[in-house]
Amino acid sequence: MNTTTMPFASDTADSMAAQSAAGVQGSSPGRASLHHVKVQALQGDCCVVICADGFYNLPVAAGCLLQPQPGDTVLASLADGQGYVIQVLQRHAAGTPACLRVEGNTELDVRGGSLRLAAESIDMQAAQAWRVRAQTGMVETGLLSIEAARLAESGGQRQAHWDSSTEVLARQQSFIGRRELYLERGVRRVATHEEQSAGSVRLVVARDWRVRADSADLLGGRRVKVDADTVQLG
Repeated sequence: MNTTTMPFASDTADSMAAQSAAGVQGSSPGRASLHHVKVQALQGDCCVVICADGFYNLPVAAGCLLQPQPGDTVLASLADGQGYVIQVLQRHAAGTPACLRVEGNTELDVRGGSLRLAAESIDMQAAQAWRVRAQTGMVETGLLSIEAARLAESGGQRQAHWDSSTEVLARQQSFIGRRELYLERGVRRVATHEEQSAGSVRLVVARDWRVRADSADLLGGRRVKVDADTVQLG
């Protein structure tokens, strides 16, 4: 087991490397020694390690994001019988998922550059809220599935373009201030009953218009007018 003795404050990286090459040095009051040790077990949030002078139950330093697991080789800092696990040097089970942990509120700030995440799969879990803010956004995927108990959309303008679209709705209710619909060809089928009401309706048909019903009533409160060159009844 290699150990390195260093002051708490002002030793540089070069002096640390020189001390490490010099060999094993003992700890003295007020000075910290660095040890390459293996994690024997986990006890709560602490790691049980074995050093030359016995067992230590060391907490994980706040800057050690990769959480140690039993069998991992770690860098431990000891001073006056106390210390910390400050870094994971080698993982014992490289095939198992690694855990990066940060306590409390955390902010990742990348200034003057971009952030790129690359993985075979990404699973994001938010217990309370999830929010993304950007001036522009784009999602490219082969299959996108959205499941929500309630979905609310709002904005200034919405535009969609699809080669084909299918909607299956148990109930639909729409409130539209003005609507314009352009169709090359349309088919409308209502299985049971449909009812329409309007202040006024105007229907303009360029060629022919046909109404077929088992029973039909044409009711006019004041007047019914049929105007054509030829009118055929029966």
